[in-house]
Amino acid sequence: MTLRPAILAVLAGAALLAGCGDSAAPTAEKALAGPLQSLDDSKVRALLSEEARAALGILEQGARSEMAAYKAQYGHLPATYSELASMEGARTVAVAAITDALAEQVPFVRRETLEQVAGEFVDRAQQRLFEQLKAQDPAAGTPEPGQ
Repeated sequence: MTLRPAILAVLAGAALLAGCGDSAAPTAEKALAGPLQSLDDSKVRALLSEEARAALGILEQGARSEMAAYKAQYGHLPATYSELASMEGARTVAVAAITDALAEQVPFVRRETLEQVAGEFVDRAQQRLFEQLKAQDPAAGTPEPGQ
């Protein structure tokens, strides 16, 4: 998979700027954190390997199944995604796969920084899915009696 020229230019420029100036200048990692954080989800998704995309697909399928099971058991969808604690393992796998894919594309950034970017990407994907499923559920807007 190739890195898009615009993204590579932003990252290379940030790395070069990190080396300029006095000792108070930001480190390369800090200089790259901004450009990495500014990548929107579609750009991050474009950088992912097939394995990382598969991990996201598994996470999405698992979330749909878990939400359906939660609704079957409790009669309503969970108020927050965090109530689906069983999804943490799938999230961990997805974050690791995305981090690996990003590390191949941007090898000069610390793994911890890439893990943070990957974690935020997965969190946003989970939140979008959660909101989509709640919007599709006609009972999601009505509170259960006694709650």
